[in-house]
Amino acid sequence: MEKITSDQEILICKRAIDTFGAAIQQVVAMEECGELIQAISKALRCKTHNVEEEIADVEIMCKQLRIIYNSQKVDEIKQDKLKRLEGVVWNGQSRKQKNEEAH
Repeated sequence: MEKITSDQEILICKRAIDTFGAAIQQVVAMEECGELIQAISKALRCKTHNVEEEIADVEIMCKQLRIIYNSQKVDEIKQDKLKRLEGVVWNGQSRKQKNEEAH
């Protein structure tokens, strides 16, 4: 099977939004996030799960949400959050460790 390129992904997602409407696709995104939550919960409780499938669904819906909302703003916020996370993981203290030290 031929791999879909990033540009093709964007075109497919834009077409989905045009076909079904932005409001409906936002509802589908919420549903897919809920299914991922359930799959992760199931994975923690038992061996069989479909986490990978649900991650794929959520990633596709996130791509559509990036188109519906401002993709550039998402990128800026993502960079800020990654920098914050970088500070936590490379500076050696997690929130949990900081909370334990405070008590």
